[in-house]
Amino acid sequence: MKIKLFISLAIAVLLVSNCTDNNPTTDDLDSALTQLVEEDDSISIDGMSDYSDSGILLVDEDEDSLLGRSTGDIYEFPIRWVRRIESVTGSVTIEAHVIDADTVYASIDRHITGTLTVFDGDTATVDGNLVFTPTDTTQKPFEMDSQRRVRFRRVGNSGILLDDWIVDGITPVICQSAGSTVTITDIHADLYDLGSDDYTNFFNMAVNADLLNTFYHREGWPHLTVMDLIRTRVDVTNSNPDAGSYPGSSEGVFMHFKRRNGFKGRRALFDDGSTLNWHGLTSHDQTENDNEFTRIWLIHGSNPNGENRPCHLLFEVIDYETLLNPEGAYNAYMVGFPYFVQAP
Repeated sequence: MKIKLFISLAIAVLLVSNCTDNNPTTDDLDSALTQLVEEDDSISIDGMSDYSDSGILLVDEDEDSLLGRSTGDIYEFPIRWVRRIESVTGSVTIEAHVIDADTVYASIDRHITGTLTVFDGDTATVDGNLVFTPTDTTQKPFEMDSQRRVRFRRVGNSGILLDDWIVDGITPVICQSAGSTVTITDIHADLYDLGSDDYTNFFNMAVNADLLNTFYHREGWPHLTVMDLIRTRVDVTNSNPDAGSYPGSSEGVFMHFKRRNGFKGRRALFDDGSTLNWHGLTSHDQTENDNEFTRIWLIHGSNPNGENRPCHLLFEVIDYETLLNPEGAYNAYMVGFPYFVQAP
């Protein structure tokens, strides 16, 4: 789903784009910076919704859409779930600055509403394939709020504001439901080396109160190569007082990735302490139910025509009260950022 942000300053964009005044006003600058945000495709929450604008289901449904890892011929929690975003409203707020500043900051705030649909069902193995048969469907509305910040830098003094300023850095986006009992605390990524049969860490992100003050340049985000094997690990916390009523560590962790319009993938991470073999590799989840979720991710193809534009990655923790209790609260927390994929 292409997320569209409604920005109050957009009415001034045409005036700014034609500005040749060497003494632009603060309003001119604010409007130009807002336009830079709108035009930067790395500043997006595309991939959060499992549906396109036309209502087509985009999520890459595979065995990971069932909550839990396979144990023989059945799944521990046979459900599927999809999320449809129905409304996104928000604003870009240019933070206070002086007109001759060389660095300016902005905050992007969004309010997201939609519907979560959970399909309960039965699983069976038919001709060697796992078949999921829905037996019941439940829905619950949800609301989430997201926030990220942007840093702009002056690169010229021509008076043409869209040429004189660039987006110099963005923070990850944090998206959460009100009063969420689940959070993400750390995100790690390790590259697997077939030659040494070992992993090398290349990306870490601590999710803390300072994250919205942590700005990444374009080159600071993960740059991956087609067919790379990446071990991802996400650490979470869960303060739901009813967590003990649900199996395992009482939450699920998922990665959502949006490559382009018409394609959105979703994969589960696991906290089962398993070293499940996958094409000769193992998942390396060392301890069951310790709130550290892992997965091996085989990197998908690059963008058509070799375009070096960003894909969008969102890591999410969603608790079992949300997914397994039709009357339960909606508790979810997401951290998202762009990534780039290149040909070998």
